[in-house]
Amino acid sequence: MRTYGQFCGIARALDVVGDRWVLLIVRELMAAPARFTDLRRNLPGIATNLLAERLRTMTEHGLVTVVAPQPPVGTHVYELTERGRALGPTLRALARWSLPLMLTGPGDDLVRGHWTLLAMEAFLEHADLTPADGATIEVTVDEDGTTLSGRIDAGRLTDPRLGPAPDATVRIAGTELAIVALFNGADPEDVRVSGSRAEDFRAAVRRRPG
Repeated sequence: MRTYGQFCGIARALDVVGDRWVLLIVRELMAAPARFTDLRRNLPGIATNLLAERLRTMTEHGLVTVVAPQPPVGTHVYELTERGRALGPTLRALARWSLPLMLTGPGDDLVRGHWTLLAMEAFLEHADLTPADGATIEVTVDEDGTTLSGRIDAGRLTDPRLGPAPDATVRIAGTELAIVALFNGADPEDVRVSGSRAEDFRAAVRRRPG
């Protein structure tokens, strides 16, 4: 393993997670366990042998574990260990830090709706969402139709996950950029917010700390 050779927590952390693609693999597995083919599809540009090498190294470092096939899945899947999931706050902090870099829009970059799950957690985790207490949220990302959901309890976002919420009282739909802007307290015109608690949710995100 290449190392910076520095007795510093940042340097030693980067020895483990600083190689290209590692944090993006963690991002994918934060959303859900995935097969090798799933990771390959959602990480275009990474060579098959490099993905295999990264997963092997991440397993050796205790970030990832391999789970035996469970019906109906006929192949093993990769999932994060507790140590791997502990990178969640770091990824969410990076997502918040990146906001100025996102404002120009995707251009020709790939968009995957499930990446919005991390943004939802990142921009709402420190917000006081008390006006929307008890609301169930469903988010639909226009680019590929991905749905996300979560609930607001005691002023906090809880149970953020992939998938619809049939009992949603707040339904949000728009482009990934518009949805991220909404979660950051803006009021973009190209996002649709509906449902019996829609105005409560809008009020909650507008009062969130910047």
